[in-house]
Amino acid sequence: MKNFKFYLSIFILSFILINCKKETKPSENKSEITQKTEKYVVAQGKHCFLSTIESPLIKEKDTIYETNRLLLNCIVKGNKVTGNYDYIPYKQNAIKGTFEGVLENNTVTSICNSTDNERKKEEFIFKIEKEKVSIFGGEKIKKEGTWYFVDKNKGFYMNELPRINCN
Repeated sequence: MKNFKFYLSIFILSFILINCKKETKPSENKSEITQKTEKYVVAQGKHCFLSTIESPLIKEKDTIYETNRLLLNCIVKGNKVTGNYDYIPYKQNAIKGTFEGVLENNTVTSICNSTDNERKKEEFIFKIEKEKVSIFGGEKIKKEGTWYFVDKNKGFYMNELPRINCN
């Protein structure tokens, strides 16, 4: 029995040592890794994004689709960004906004002036990516006539608008 325990111990120790010495080979396909870590660089010039949201509305056994649109167009010059952000609902008045801001690491931080039933000024943040733009959302508080995010660490990106060709 002592010999069995001795040989079992040697076998287990050998197994551990052999497995610890296994080398991991680096990936042969470096372009695959590079593609995953490549960062999109926002080009200078005009960028356009549009999201179309269809909402079903049932009237007298018929389904009618109301189309609401979110549109964001911007022009990048250096690190300065200007543009418009519009919400165009099917039946109600459109909410149109213009913004001016600064681009840093693909994120635009701006102040947007919009018209609803009244003029509104608010902090407007969005992230430009290769195929889309994502709008930042979260709780806001009014300070000196402008609505600012309460805590940007608690906010989140929402409303992804696909990129479209600018006319």
